[in-house]
Amino acid sequence: MEIVVGIGEAKVSRAGVLKTIGLGSCLGIAIYEMKLKAGALAHAMLPKSNGLKSAKYVDSAIGISVEALENLGGDRRNMVAKIAGGAQIFKHLTLENLKI
Repeated sequence: MEIVVGIGEAKVSRAGVLKTIGLGSCLGIAIYEMKLKAGALAHAMLPKSNGLKSAKYVDSAIGISVEALENLGGDRRNMVAKIAGGAQIFKHLTLENLKI
């Protein structure tokens, strides 16, 4: 079973394949709980949430994904994470300009 993760979403699964497409400047954050054999995937658009709890933001998407895996019985000590994306789409925008 394929589970598609849209922009600003985070999903978790013990069975099936989590996937997202078109990351561009967004970040795809994949977390896998090795003993539980469950994964979480977030497609985050922006770096900082300023206190909002949403998968739209990288800083909160990580916590949301870890919590979702823990709610399935996972342990963060058994989790590994990978990130992808983060392309520079516009030449005039730099990490310094964006304060990332």
